[in-house]
Formats: sequence, structure tokens, C-alpha cells
Amino acid sequence: MPSKNDPRKAIVILGGSKSHKDFFKDAKDLGYLTIVFDKNKNCFCAKKGDLFFDYSYEDWKKIINTLNTLKNVEIKGILTYISQKKALISTSKISKHFKTSRPSIQSIETIYNKKILYQLLSLNNIKTPKTFNIKETGKYYLDKSLKYPLIIKPKTSEGGNYMTKKVKSGQELRSLINKNTRLKHKNSFIFQEFISGEQYNVNGFVRKGKISVFPILKKFTHDDNYNFSHLGYTTLNKTDKNTTTQLAQELKNIFIKLIKVTRVNNYFFSADMIVSNGRFFVIDFGPLLDSKVDRLFKYEGINIYKLLINIVTNKRPNYKERVISKKILTLKFLYSYKKDLLINKHNLSKNSNLISIEKQRIINKKFNLPYSVKESIGWIISKEKNLFKNYKR
Repeated sequence: MPSKNDPRKAIVILGGSKSHKDFFKDAKDLGYLTIVFDKNKNCFCAKKGDLFFDYSYEDWKKIINTLNTLKNVEIKGILTYISQKKALISTSKISKHFKTSRPSIQSIETIYNKKILYQLLSLNNIKTPKTFNIKETGKYYLDKSLKYPLIIKPKTSEGGNYMTKKVKSGQELRSLINKNTRLKHKNSFIFQEFISGEQYNVNGFVRKGKISVFPILKKFTHDDNYNFSHLGYTTLNKTDKNTTTQLAQELKNIFIKLIKVTRVNNYFFSADMIVSNGRFFVIDFGPLLDSKVDRLFKYEGINIYKLLINIVTNKRPNYKERVISKKILTLKFLYSYKKDLLINKHNLSKNSNLISIEKQRIINKKFNLPYSVKESIGWIISKEKNLFKNYKR
């Protein structure tokens, strides 16, 4: 039994947004004091932690100095659920100071720079869409090496789905550039061939070099009219005749190779892949889990919050790997397809297969058309597998 004079074991959470709220209960259940840092003193989790400081997660030196002044507190782990690179860099630097489990700064830098990432994957025989080397400096839409249709996407993962566009001709590219000044700086974007096929999402974690994979998901997105923003996911399951153990195993093998090639460690990671004519292409790879899959995994009996706390505090995560789900689960994002029009969820609630409806925004707020997953009104989780039956990519 610890005495009253023993230091309190604590975890540090960088960011107090709503996406962090589920960590607090599990941290308490595991016996940890929670210390939160967020520059917004009115953030959602400001009052959920045991200690709160209104510092930006970017100010890692100030955070370290503050933590060093705390008496009778032992820092056991640092975590964040913010997808920005600076948040992960700060997490790694603070963790290094307190000698806790962490991903390396070098690996974070690698996976956030898509150009470097794709070059690294290509050198290691991992298929990715062909990336075009743009030589023109000003009028790069004249570059004859470009093959259409192609995809334009931000060079860094922090861009998310912002400005991800399918372009069908040089004339269309020129028109797009004239409308968007950001595109005039070619070094901010990469240009890749467009791959058509079925898309899959593989999530997992690494702890001390050991890789574990969560149930693999089939992923659905809007078309290029809505910037390829997320529509949702459905689990690969044994009742689906199109799901084979061989497909799941190949997706898992590529994910493991991605982990090893990029040398990432001690965190969650996620990969998007497209299967086209029997070939597997990696289209993205990054830290944390994909959008809201934590909600889906909850109904698989997987507590990702407790798992991440265990990873950053160097405890063995209690997880038995399975890549194919035992049941059908679907998460579908809800969007407004007319400006200022809200989706009526009354009929959805009568669906016997519905498990959960979750609102993301204030009901009276005006919504934009789908341009990224950030524009979603909320999401539903269902036992119905045909929510995307009219889907085409």
C-alpha cells in the first residue's frame, strides 16, 4: 500500500478539446492524476482534469518547467489526441525530458511530410500512387509529365482533406490554380495519379516495437465534388462473402511494413489503402486513429483510451488482436447537402439496426457543404452493412 508521502502518479494530457474527454475516467480508474494543458481556459476539458494550465501545447519548455515545480507528483506518461504535428512533437519532447514512453521526433517528421513519406515507401517497395515530379515553377499546369486524371493534395498531413482535388485536364488545373492562390505555390502540394478501387482503413498501435492491429475497416468517401471527405466505415466481418482472410492478412502485412519502414513506435497509427485490380496502394499513413473510429471500436469491446494510457505509461496493453470483426458495425457521418439545412434524425431513430446517434455541433448552427470531415453534423453507428450501397469511387 502506498503511503500518503508517496508521489501521486500522473499523466499529462496536451489539449482540452472534447476529443480528449474519454481519457479522464479511464485515467482515474487506472489510478492516475490528470494534468491538462490548453491555451483556451474555457475548453471542454478544463474542469475535467485534476490540474489545468492555460498554456498552448506548443510551449513545451514552459510545460516542462511547470511540471517540474509540482510537488509530490511523478509524471508517468504524456499523451495528446490532437492530430497536428506540433502537438505530437511537444508530446515527444516532454516525454523525453521525463523519460517516458514516446514516438521519436524523427519518425513524426517523416510521416507528416507526404513527399518524404512516399519516397521512403517507394524505396522499400511499398506501392503508392505515382507522384509526379513538377519541374515548372510558375505555370506548372503546362508540365507534360502530368498524366490525367490526377489528385492534388497538401504536402503535409496536417492539411487533412483540405484542398484534395481530382483534376481531369491541364485546363481544369489552370482554372483551379487561378481560383485558389494556395495552389500557386507548388511546393505546398503533391500531384499523384488517381487510383480507382476499394478503400480500406487499418489502425493499430506499437509498444516497444511490438505491433498490434485493430479490426480492419472498409472506408467510404465522397467523390471529388465533395473533396473526398469521409462518408464512414464498415467492419470487415466473417459474414461478408467478399471478405477473405487473405485480404485482411495482406492489409495487415502492409501496415506492419509501414510501421517498420517509418520506424514509428509507442503510439497509435493509421493507414489508408486502396485495392485496385488486385494491387494494394498506400495512399496515406499517419499518427493516431482515423476520424471517430474510436467510437466504432467501442462497440467491438475495445477501449482505445485505456490502451493509449497504457502505451504512454509503458504498461502492457490488454488487447487480443483480431483483424476481422465478429459482427457488422457501420459508422456513417451525417452532413448537410444544402447550405443551412440540418439533417432530420427523426427517421433514423426508428431504425432497428441503429446503435448510436451522436451530434457534433450545436443544433441551430448553420452548416457548410461537405468539404472535410470537420463539416459533419454528427454520426450514426449501426448494425446495418448497406448504408453505403450506392457508393462508387
